[in-house]
Amino acid sequence: MREKQHQGFQKIVARQTPKSVILVEAAADMSKSWLIQRMRHHNQETNVPIVHMDFRDRRPHDYLSLARLAREDLSALASVNPDLSREAEPILRALEQGQ
Repeated sequence: MREKQHQGFQKIVARQTPKSVILVEAAADMSKSWLIQRMRHHNQETNVPIVHMDFRDRRPHDYLSLARLAREDLSALASVNPDLSREAEPILRALEQGQ
């Protein structure tokens, strides 16, 4: 059911598409958690930095709060894995300039 979305994610990671965001939403028991776990596993294998944002809390998010969440996620990844640090650096710079 979620295989098409996972293939889309793989295209994003491989930079085969200009898209860079995937929204995963559906009713309960529709394999959302399975898909996100597969994405995280793929990310660990490829060492490509990704940011996971969970909007279940239903509070309004502005651009600045989303940028901070992304920066914190990417900074944490970069501090743990030097390979990810090189990939994340331009993204972190862009997020900082957007503030």
